[in-house]
Amino acid sequence: MVKPDYIPTSYAEADDNLLTNFDKEETHIYQEAIRRYGKGGLFITEDAYDVYGNKIETCSALRRTQRGDKSEFWRIFDQVKREYDR
Repeated sequence: MVKPDYIPTSYAEADDNLLTNFDKEETHIYQEAIRRYGKGGLFITEDAYDVYGNKIETCSALRRTQRGDKSEFWRIFDQVKREYDR
């Protein structure tokens, strides 16, 4: 199957709440970062998809319920990741 080299508008709009896909082995890190963030609006879905809509079997997805600055979350995430990487 030939894949287009662009993101179809309809797929991008349908997946507007995606922040990132990540390896399922890191789920505990994302869960802890969300817990520490404590502001809500972030959640994990077990299934993740590439830009063409194909399921990525080894990944989950971090999603949001609302737009906004998530830099505080990412600072917390980096801290949690460093703690788990020790």
